[in-house]
Amino acid sequence: MLLCWHFLAFYDGVLTMLRSHRVLLTPMLAGVLGLSALSAAAEPHRGGDRASEERNVILIVGDGMGYNSVDLASLYEHGTAAYQSQEDNAHLAADGGPARESQLYQHFATEVGVETGYVFSPPYESIDAWASARHVTRDNPDQEVLVTDSGAAATAMSTGVRTRGGYLGWDRDENPLQDMVDVASTQGMATGLVTSGRFWGDTTAGFAVHAEDDDSAEIIDQLLFHPDLDVIMGGGHPGFNNDGTPKPEPHHEYMPADIWAALHGETTVDGLPDWTLVDERDEFRALAAPGTAKRRGVEVPEQVLGLAQTDGALFHDRPGKTDVPFAEPMADNIPPLDEMALANLNILARASETGFFTVIEAATIDSAAHHGQLGRQIEAQVALNHTAEAVAGWVRRNSSWQETTVIVTSDHETGNLWGSGTRESGTFQPLTGNQNEVPAAEHADFTEADPADPDQPPHYHTHQLVPLFAHGALADELAATATSTDPVRGAYLHNTDIATTIRDHLTE
Repeated sequence: MLLCWHFLAFYDGVLTMLRSHRVLLTPMLAGVLGLSALSAAAEPHRGGDRASEERNVILIVGDGMGYNSVDLASLYEHGTAAYQSQEDNAHLAADGGPARESQLYQHFATEVGVETGYVFSPPYESIDAWASARHVTRDNPDQEVLVTDSGAAATAMSTGVRTRGGYLGWDRDENPLQDMVDVASTQGMATGLVTSGRFWGDTTAGFAVHAEDDDSAEIIDQLLFHPDLDVIMGGGHPGFNNDGTPKPEPHHEYMPADIWAALHGETTVDGLPDWTLVDERDEFRALAAPGTAKRRGVEVPEQVLGLAQTDGALFHDRPGKTDVPFAEPMADNIPPLDEMALANLNILARASETGFFTVIEAATIDSAAHHGQLGRQIEAQVALNHTAEAVAGWVRRNSSWQETTVIVTSDHETGNLWGSGTRESGTFQPLTGNQNEVPAAEHADFTEADPADPDQPPHYHTHQLVPLFAHGALADELAATATSTDPVRGAYLHNTDIATTIRDHLTE
């Protein structure tokens, strides 16, 4: 037992070192962290007195994250990239250097691609994706390419059914579908939704509601009155501005005043679950603390609505420079995504002996890419990287890879991110750069913004394949569903396969 605790202390120290010194994660170090090809039987159980037959699925979604978004942040963090080598991708116009995987999740047991289409998308294999940089965009010169939005993509990953754009949890005829929160709760499992965006954002909401994605009031109502959700966390606090400063009075455009009063114990609202409101950063930190998931006399609320003290996303919407990452200070009273993720996991681990399903979304990779903000995109991608590290550490301390599966993937790629010069030349330019510098990159979506709609972002989603990384009980099953092949990305599956694989695992 003493050896076990010494190892865990070393493990946490390594993760701290990865962040503070930006150490390259080598395959050897990945093995030390417990991510090597160990058999399930070789992985010791660290769940205390919790049931050994439980099933946990942790789905981490980088909204808008493509392969090059991963490399954008890896170049900034470590000065290395995994997908810019001309040896691996003969379609690149130049060599971006040797392939080096520096993120912990890149050492997971399974790495495959994902086709992200919705009901009207052409099959990926039909668009000749590597013919030019235009071919994965709506400006494909050979055919019409309709690309998914976040709501339809979330619905596909949640229900196994592709639907229309703008639909959450509905099929194309507006019939409600069984979403993943429904599936898990039917099995007696706890469920949680965490996002770095507003708590009612499309990607997480697509796993729990049935509505149109522009009907914010209906989405918020379904989430707050959901009978089966144990945790909801995100931004969208009515009492704070985007920079974390308090408003003179709460703004109730999105959070109805009667519900806000009920959350503070000032009144009651019929049908509203007994949410414990958490909005102070110290409260998030207390729930995220090591040991909280184990039954050692720690008080943990049963149902938690966690609202970070920002009206918008966690840090993306703060004022100041957007082209240089971390140039602007981040408010100390707003918890980062990894703190919220750990708090969520600790609550869910206490909520059910059967296990849990949770979605954790790094939402603003998408927002930054839509607006061509490389600095903010790097920040959001780094937040996902740190969150994946924290989640893997949580599994080691509180569960096992026999019980728990961690999946890191994306709903779609945003902006057609490539190296600088791609848009002008039409060729695939590699991302290049050095540690602590913004890489030479651009969002090369060839679709022009509508001049009649100045609020429309200049870059849109694409039909690129996106990556999926998985470790734990479901890693092999997800790899087995990747039966299609891309000449560059290799084996890939369809976004609906994520839903069917998780559902089969939770209900078997």
